[in-house]
Amino acid sequence: MASEELMSVVQLTTVARVYPAGALPAGTHQSYPIPLPDPKGLRMAFFFCRAEIVTPRAGLQLWPPSYVAFLNARTGKFQELRAVTPKEYGQRHAEDKPMGPYLTLPERMAPEFLTAQVRWCQAYDEIIPAFLAGLVKPAPEVRQSVAEFRALFPQVTEPPLLPYYQALGKEFFGWLNRVEG
Repeated sequence: MASEELMSVVQLTTVARVYPAGALPAGTHQSYPIPLPDPKGLRMAFFFCRAEIVTPRAGLQLWPPSYVAFLNARTGKFQELRAVTPKEYGQRHAEDKPMGPYLTLPERMAPEFLTAQVRWCQAYDEIIPAFLAGLVKPAPEVRQSVAEFRALFPQVTEPPLLPYYQALGKEFFGWLNRVEG
């Protein structure tokens, strides 16, 4: 699957916001995409979880994911939305309690965050074709994008969702580790 056949991470995130997220209650937070190889092509998964500001200046509190949605990475076509539990991902979080904070929407509008997010999305788009191809020793520019993706991942993504990203995307995160050596 050539890179020009894949939708960008930004485009896929937007589609997920329209279709699966549109079916869920207000106050639902959408994760960043997680690439999942599939015999029929690459799928992108998105977690959805309850999110709210519980205490002023304590960030946006995130509950464990309650849904996961899958989109075709080439067409953006919605494939599936299903209910999930923490146990499915090897987690013990209580479903009725927040796991921890993430940045509020105004904090995510700060120029520094937006710059990091754009750079992370660009790196993501550059590494996905190498991941799909299973390249462990990709070209130097791809290796540089892998390093940038890994450096920006904790700055951009939601810390409470990290174990869920790693559990669902174990193949992708394993590949990143092999490329970085």
